[in-house]
Amino acid sequence: MKRLFIVTIIALSVIQSCFGQSLMEKLVQFRTDMMPKYGTYFTSADLDDGDRLILKAGIPYSNLADDDKQSIMEVLLRSWQEPLVIVICETRRELWGWDSQVRSASLIDLWDLNPEPVAVETSTEPSAVARHPWFFYVGSAQQIDSDKNINAALSGRVGVFLLRNKWDMALTLSEAVAGNLESEDLSITTSAGVMSKIYFPIRKYNIGPNAGAEVAVTIPSGGKATFTPSFLVGLSWYVGIGSMDVGLRVGSNTMMMLGYTVIPNFKFKK
Repeated sequence: MKRLFIVTIIALSVIQSCFGQSLMEKLVQFRTDMMPKYGTYFTSADLDDGDRLILKAGIPYSNLADDDKQSIMEVLLRSWQEPLVIVICETRRELWGWDSQVRSASLIDLWDLNPEPVAVETSTEPSAVARHPWFFYVGSAQQIDSDKNINAALSGRVGVFLLRNKWDMALTLSEAVAGNLESEDLSITTSAGVMSKIYFPIRKYNIGPNAGAEVAVTIPSGGKATFTPSFLVGLSWYVGIGSMDVGLRVGSNTMMMLGYTVIPNFKFKK
């Protein structure tokens, strides 16, 4: 039994020695046959501890297109006749293998021993204007019947979004005219107040239904100033640098208003 163990160890040593010598001979032959042809791309060819072929490459190799690298490695792997070859180029590593099914070289893996740090995107805090854009609005309404009775209004407001495109606050000013065009007794009413609206944007259709309220001081011509609250509902269609607005004001009287809101540097973002 002891003699069989010794014979086995000796046999394995001889096989290992022969195999190692065979790889060294293949390496010498590879250096002789292939390195002069591809010396532009590779500076040396050696074996690592696992008896894999290690090719050290220069900058010309790293600048090659992927298809050109694949063509070169296919020739080298055919010559080497071993399944794996490692290419070293500075800190980068490429593991090439021979695909026996398609009889072609393929890049199995690549990595970098010293990868560049991942760039951290710096988030820029939006300015106060970007977070709360200001706007101004101009709108009007008018109605004239067959008897030349007129009921018209011109309205304007200037405000700011407390929550971008979703909640605003504005100062309002409006002039309303009522009476008959053929009469000198036209009634002119001036109103000034504060308005706030909440929007419910639907980005798919680029619109924003809204609702809100207004409190105003109304001063009729030749009359007494009164406090006038109103309820507001409307729809904004975002187009151009702002929105087309149609709204209904319900208070001491009911009026439909049509106008346009200009929002400098507008961007519909919900």
